[in-house]
Amino acid sequence: MPPLHKKHRSRSIEHQFNEPRATVWPRIAAAVQSSSATTLAVEPPWRLCAEDLEGYPDLEFMQGTFVIRDDGPTCLVSWGLVFDPEPTEEGVVAVEQALATTAALLEGLDRERQR
Repeated sequence: MPPLHKKHRSRSIEHQFNEPRATVWPRIAAAVQSSSATTLAVEPPWRLCAEDLEGYPDLEFMQGTFVIRDDGPTCLVSWGLVFDPEPTEEGVVAVEQALATTAALLEGLDRERQR
């Protein structure tokens, strides 16, 4: 019998910053480092992958990857979330919570810079 392969689900969000990647990258990296997330891969200054299941007991697997596209004086940050294939209803709520939390983080980092 062939090995069982899981098909993970994914969701993503994006946020446009009106500043270059060079100023956004350190803030995102610091935010991840100060969280409970475990960093899995870092490719400065454009990609950071982390896993954080703290606060999400209904998910067995959840990894998020920040990717920053440099657009000259601005940059686009996308965060892709990959999670276990068939979460419970509570797991789906957890995924939505993770997306909302990360969207708020990005908006907060953007407002922080605008002050």
